[in-house]
This record gives sequence, structure tokens and C-alpha cells, in this order.
Amino acid sequence: MLPTVEKRTNKHLSTKRRIMKIINQNPPSKGLQALTIFLSMGVILFLFNAFSAKPPPPNQNNNISGDSASLSDVVAMGQRYSKLKHGDKKQNRLAIVIPYLPPADGAPTFPSYFDLFAMSAAGSVDSIDYLIFHCFIPPSLLPNTESLPPNVKLINLSQKTTSYDEGNDNAPTECDMAKLFLRVTDQREKQNLLQTPIKKLTTMISHQIINMPYILVEYKPAFGHIFADYLKDYSHWGYSDLDVVLGDMTRWISNEEWNDYDIVTYGFGDQDKLYLRGQFTFHKNDPKYINQLWRDCKYLSEMDVRYAHPEKLKFESAEGCYSKAVITKTDLKVKWAVKAFSDVKEGSSIYAHGMYLSLGKDSYSPRSVLYTASNVHAGDKLLSLPHDWFQDTSRYKLYSQTDLPIQEYVGEKTKVETYRTLYNRNLDES
Repeated sequence: MLPTVEKRTNKHLSTKRRIMKIINQNPPSKGLQALTIFLSMGVILFLFNAFSAKPPPPNQNNNISGDSASLSDVVAMGQRYSKLKHGDKKQNRLAIVIPYLPPADGAPTFPSYFDLFAMSAAGSVDSIDYLIFHCFIPPSLLPNTESLPPNVKLINLSQKTTSYDEGNDNAPTECDMAKLFLRVTDQREKQNLLQTPIKKLTTMISHQIINMPYILVEYKPAFGHIFADYLKDYSHWGYSDLDVVLGDMTRWISNEEWNDYDIVTYGFGDQDKLYLRGQFTFHKNDPKYINQLWRDCKYLSEMDVRYAHPEKLKFESAEGCYSKAVITKTDLKVKWAVKAFSDVKEGSSIYAHGMYLSLGKDSYSPRSVLYTASNVHAGDKLLSLPHDWFQDTSRYKLYSQTDLPIQEYVGEKTKVETYRTLYNRNLDES
């Protein structure tokens, strides 16, 4: 089956028509109620200023330590993690994998906006876990686990270099992340084809990711394979970033996306480019096939060859290579959906008044909802709304209808046209 692409005709115009309802009507109109649904935004991509937020306490330990000394120990830690209880296991549950290293020339902490990310992640506690792998952050600078929602898991891959450093935040550490990433060379290692010895390769990659943490995005397509030991209890896995604000994702991921597609990616209107976006893409957890699609990207599967010539090393686009690898397959079903905001500009109500993130009444796992003003003239009205306004079913009934689609579809789904499909069509017609 050919991949399919989600197209929407006049998407921006339609979205604007739905949003631009006057928010200060009293009593609230049906338009405002529709706005309520739309603005429980699933994925919002934009640059934001940090502010402090404290989501509800977790029901289990979110901070998993990994003072390990070998790859086998790192694997064992993943196996221990997979045995942790995630509450009532549902048929579909997604693990979003996010590795993080602090900048080499910056403070050894998570980004200043991490609390905002965590607060927004609480909205999808019913169906998504966020596995955040990190190194080099002293325990005293880690977020208080009691302030994290239960679906945000901090997994520490640091190891102390000496036995007497226990409890010393300033003790030298090493990071086992590079050892995990070297799983991409497993086939060549088994075939004894490595052009760069594994020990040297580990040192080179470790040095590179420590000094240039952004390079971590190169590995996103292979996360399903690299972190396989952490993903055994999940039906799906995916990737995102800490500078993405999410919200109530359970209202955005449709049953169709859970069950009918092998890969789903959320973009912001450029779906015809067929990029699997690094900001939010998820896959069915199929270790033997889907989790191995990245192997067509030689910069990963033949990494030893790439690092055998360090003078020629350059940044590789995971989005470009992986997208090409996927669309050349004929047995995958892929959905490119327009469900994200990005690049907020002047004239937008977000630019003028900002984006609001509120928590509901539930003290354990409240629903987090993102919303903004309906237009640039209605921003003051947001300040008068209670933080849990969306749970007032007497005024905003539509939001409580969880089976109601959160996004209005415009246009039709269309098959992807690639050079391959055009070539095959010409053969059939000739």
C-alpha cells in the first residue's frame, strides 16, 4: 500500500475562520465553545519564555538512575525500566523518547522552559509517557520528582568515574548515551566489517555529543532500535523535543492514527514536502521492520565508515534521509497531518497576548489545556477566565465530549505522488 498524505485545502483560512470568534460574548456562543475544543491544542511549536510551573505529584518514582559501567549494564537498566508499572495498561500507549545533554558551555541543568514542557505533558497522562534520557545534571539540579507528572520519566545515563564519588555533585562523570547510540552499528559489528574500532568509535561519538548536543537529533529515526529495552511495554514509540508544548494529546491522536497507520507525523501545513517532522512523529512499535527503517540511512547504519574520516564529518539531516527512506517503501501506511502551530508572527493573537496553559481541577492528574485569544483585540478577556474554565460543563459542554473530533477536516486525503509512482503510472499507460 502506498503512503498516504493528509492534505487540507485552504487550511490556514479555515483555521482562521474557526478561531476568529469574539471571545467576550456573554453568554458564550457556539463559536466560543468550538474554540474551546480547538484550543485544547495538541501540539504547539513556538519559541517561548520560560515560567515556573508545578504539575501534580507522581504516583511512582520518575527519576531512574543509571550508574553503569558497560553497555550490558545500560541494557539491564532498560530491562529494569520496562518492568516498572505504568498503571492500567491500555491497548495503545505511546513512548516519546527525548535524549538531552546540557550545552557544553552552559549550566548543567535542563532548559529553563522544562517546567512548561512537563506541565503540558501532564495533559496526555492517559496514553503517553515521555522518556527523557540525560547525563551530566547533578542530582541537586534535577527537577523535584514530586513536581513532575507521572508520565514524565527522567532516566539518568550518567556514571560516576570512581567509587568514592557517591553523593558528590561535582564528581567527574561519564555518559553511557554514546554506548546506546552505537547500537546502530550492531549488524556491521556482527559481520566484522567495522572500519573504526568500537572503542575508538565510542570515544569519538561521546566527545561529539558532549560538545555538540544538537547532534543528538541525527539519531531520532533509530530511537526505536537504540532504546528498544525501554519500549517493550508500548504499542508505539516516537520522538519530539523539550521546546514543544503539547497539552491534551489524547484528543488529537485519533483512533485511525493509533490503529491504521504505521507512522504518523504532525506538521504545520507543509505536508507536501513529505518530511517526517522531528518535532512530533510516532511509529507502531515493530522491532523487526518499522524500527529498522532507519538502516537505509547510511550515515547511521555505516557510522563506522563515516567516523573513519573525521575530517569529512558534517551534520546530517535525519528528517531528509529518514523521510526518503520511508517514502521509497511500498508496504507502509504513513499519515502527514496538519496539527501543529509554528513560527508565530506579528499580527497573531499568540504574538500579541501569548499562549495560556491551564490545569484542570483534578489534583492528581489534571488535564492541561493550551489556548489563546480569538483575536488580537480580545486578549484581556483571557485574564478573567478561571484556570479550569474548560471543565465548566454548563458553559463549555463541547470540551467534555471526548468522542468529538478536536479538529475540523478540510479537503480530502490524497495518495502521495513520488517519482516512483509517476514512473510506474507511465509504464502502465505505455
